Amino acid sequence: KRLTDAIGWRLPSPAGSAPTVTGRRDSNDRLVRFESSYGAPEAWWWIKRQGVDTDKDDNGPVLTAAKALDDARDTYKASRTDEAGRQLMHDIGSVDELRSAHDNADRPVLDYVDDALCKAVQAVLDERRFTLTADDLALARKIALRALQSSNPKGGSDAEASFENSPSWSSPAPRAEAATLVITLARHDGQLDDELRNCIDAALADSNPVVRHHVTIRLNCLWD
Repeated sequence: KRLTDAIGWRLPSPAGSAPTVTGRRDSNDRLVRFESSYGAPEAWWWIKRQGVDTDKDDNGPVLTAAKALDDARDTYKASRTDEAGRQLMHDIGSVDELRSAHDNADRPVLDYVDDALCKAVQAVLDERRFTLTADDLALARKIALRALQSSNPKGGSDAEASFENSPSWSSPAPRAEAATLVITLARHDGQLDDELRNCIDAALADSNPVVRHHVTIRLNCLWD
């Protein structure tokens, strides 16, 4: 009764007739108010929940650089200009140097920056808007080979069952991104050699199905 009075409806009659409006209220008072919002609860929450101190000397600079590189990649993909591409390639080199200088950062932090580096290089190679130098390609190879050594994503029976149930994965997944990058590098003239062939074979036999998936769906690209 209080609920129907509050919203201005009259209870149905015993005969079951539909409720009718008894009159318009001056205000739309609600019994309960709900508010929702979307956003991260705090900066780097997904790394902090792994027990990582994001303010640690080696962690902070790497996280900041990786986030900036992600933003630069998005800018390049939106503009697709040669200037933005060359700037992104320069940023990749700078972040790679920073990553090497802070090799003592916690593993989840290194996984994040390795993932970001692979995705940034992949964006440059996908567009093919300008000719990469030998140094550019050497850097791309270095980034891919290093990320292939990451333990993320983890393998095992649980990973197999999870992928079979729902073929998806979370990010960062540097070893999976590196597997994609290796295939892309192998398509460039003069890049496919025994080192990359061995990387492809290793990825096809990876303990995590996500990594195998990243390679398998792109093998036909080698015959383009």
